[in-house]
Order: sequence, then structure tokens, then C-alpha cells
Amino acid sequence: MDSQYCEPSWTYSPSPYYDDSHRRVRAAMRKWMDEHIPEKKVVEWDHPLEYKVPASLPRAAGEAGILPTYVHGMNNGEILDPEKEMIGGVKVKDWTQFHTFVTLDELSRCGSAGVVWNLTGGLSIGLPPVAAYGTEALKKKTIHPCIMGEKRICLAITEPGAGSDVQNIQTTAKLSEDGTYYTVNGIKKWITNGVFADFFTTAVRTENGISLLCIERTEGVTTKPMEMMGGWGSGTTFVEFDDVKVPAENLIGEEGFGLMLIFMNFNLERWGTIVSAIRFARVCCAEATAFAKRRKVFGEYLIKNSAILQKIGNCVKRVEACQAWLDELTYHMIKTPENDQRWIGGALALLKAESTQTLEMCAREAAQVMGGISFTHGGAGSKVERIYREVRGFAIPAGSEEIMINLGVKEGMKRGRKLDSKL
Repeated sequence: MDSQYCEPSWTYSPSPYYDDSHRRVRAAMRKWMDEHIPEKKVVEWDHPLEYKVPASLPRAAGEAGILPTYVHGMNNGEILDPEKEMIGGVKVKDWTQFHTFVTLDELSRCGSAGVVWNLTGGLSIGLPPVAAYGTEALKKKTIHPCIMGEKRICLAITEPGAGSDVQNIQTTAKLSEDGTYYTVNGIKKWITNGVFADFFTTAVRTENGISLLCIERTEGVTTKPMEMMGGWGSGTTFVEFDDVKVPAENLIGEEGFGLMLIFMNFNLERWGTIVSAIRFARVCCAEATAFAKRRKVFGEYLIKNSAILQKIGNCVKRVEACQAWLDELTYHMIKTPENDQRWIGGALALLKAESTQTLEMCAREAAQVMGGISFTHGGAGSKVERIYREVRGFAIPAGSEEIMINLGVKEGMKRGRKLDSKL
């Protein structure tokens, strides 16, 4: 390790949030990553529209007890046996959001949004609404196959004319006269994992407002891959629904409650984005430090140049600040009742903006330190080159930075008034 800042402080120092169980999970994840996702493979898989990440990888992650950890609520005893052991030997009943942080943080060390999102992008946001509010028949059909990597699921909300403005979606679902099925028509865009998905947790406009349906890949469902700037292994796609018949039992929750479920899900999506953004930023710092320690310019190692130290130091201080805030908010997510977590949503929105801006800064500064190799696909600068392309994939999805900052400030003021009323 070229610097202590290459890793979060809990890995080498006492912490009020982490203990030996988290260190066991970290060690097991690192071993699994070395075996299944070495950098050589990541570079090999990083090509647009080719989707080279093998279908066996999600299955391997499911068998290792990794995929189930990304489904919020899996430790409540309803989804998995409380005595079942996840990766690292931690039982389901003892698993917390901090353990999930460790698995996602370690996965994100690969520095590839395509790989991270291939495994987690659809599952972590598409399955929780089904697991929490789906019918028993729907749960039976989706949960186990998805957490074992045998089937894939995604979240389909965004449309060509509806991004951060979720209420503007135009996809419709009309209930049949006998009430047994919905007919769905519409187009979704920028849907992560849509290329591979067997199930689409979809925002639709029903008679009673916006609702969520779990739509199976069947007749009338068409997916068209999209060529993105980065995140190439994630299978981002257009999804078109053309007179798709969906069983009424695939309604998630009740008609008209879709927006509430979507907004509740946003906290988890943004939390996951923050975790990966901070680790990607840390990877940039680590790569720049390692390069500066071995690269000589005019007879001196770059790391001895004060300008280089300033660049690395300015990045590190923002990464560590984001990590500290994330740890605090993760603790509050565990301890605060779900019906009182709205204020956490505001804080997560602010941290989502700050962490993605920090990532952008770290990618830029690492590229400046490393020079031409950071502009080269493959080779010693591959991680920084890849991450630089993927920054916008963190800054825009799950709420753009501008929307996040506005939301965070507004929620903070609402919380302030509520706290004043209790004095």
C-alpha cells in the first residue's frame, strides 16, 4: 500500500462502526475479487456493446453469498434463513448495512462501473421493491433466482422525456375489464442491466396514478443496447413495451403508490452510488500516488514535487471527508425507523453530489499526475482512463448534482422547522 489513504481508516485503526466481522467480509471479498475479477479481466471486458462480462459471474457471486447482500431487508428473516452465512461467514441475522458497504466497497476496487453495475446495478434497486411489497407469487418467482444470479432484474423508470422529473413518465398500464392483467405501452431509456434482464421493475401510469409493475421479458418487450461513454459492461438499454400483457399479481404494492415506493428506493440507490464513487475516487488517489513514487522527471521522483503532493493531498482530504459522512449516515440508516428517514434522504442527496464531484476532481488530478498513460486504453493507466470516462455515470443517474443539492437543502430546512417545534 503506497499510502494509508489508499484504504478507509477502519481497515487499520479502531472504529465505532466496524469490527472483526467486517474485516472477515473484507478479506473474503478481496480473495473472491482476486480470483474472479482481476484487472486483466476488467480491461478485457471493457468494450462498448460487446458485453464480455461472463454470465457465470453473477452466478458465482450468488453462490459466494455476495449478491443477496445488495437486497435491502434481506436480514429481516423473510427473504433468507437468519442462520444462513453470507460471504465472510457472517450470518444473515448479524448482517447490517455496514457489511453491505464492505462488499460494495471491495467490489468497487476494480475501478470499473461496468463490472460493478453488471453485478449490482439492477439487482440492488430493482429487487427491493418486489421483496418488500410484491405479492407472494411474485416474490417466489423473482427473489431466489435473482439473488443466486440465475435470473436478472432491473429498475425501469427513466424515459426519453422523464429523468429527474419522475412524475412526467408516459408509459401506461391499462387494467383489463376482468381485472386479471395490465396492458403496458411505452419506452424506457438508460436502463441499467436492461440488456440481460428477465424482470423489469417498471414505473407506469395507471388509472389511479403512478404505479410499479414487475414486467417479465415476454412477447412485446424489446431491448435495444445503448452505446454509452462508460460503464460498458452494465448492459444499459432502451426498453420498449408494446401491448405487453402483465398479470395483475405483478403489481408491486397498490395502484397509485408507485411514486412513494420509487422515492423510498432512491435512498438505497444513492447510497450505493456514494459508496462506489468514494472508492473510485480513492482508487484514483492510489493510482496517482503509486505512479508518482516510481516515475522520475528531470532526475527526481514526481512524489517529491510539491505541486504533485498538493494535487494528491487536496483529493485525499475530500475523499476522507466523504467517507466520514457516509459512515455517519449509514449508522443513521440502521438506527432510524424507516418512517422517519426522510431527513436522511436529504443528507444522502447532498453527499451524493459531493461524492461525485469529489470523484470528478480525483479522476482529473490523477490523470494530470499520470500524464499520457491515463489517456491510454489498457496498460498502467487503465483504471484512471476508465474511471475518467465513467464520472458522468455517477453524477447524473439517481438524481443530477443540481437536483441533489436543491433537495438536500430543502429537506434540511424542513427538518429544522420540525426540530424547532419540539423545543
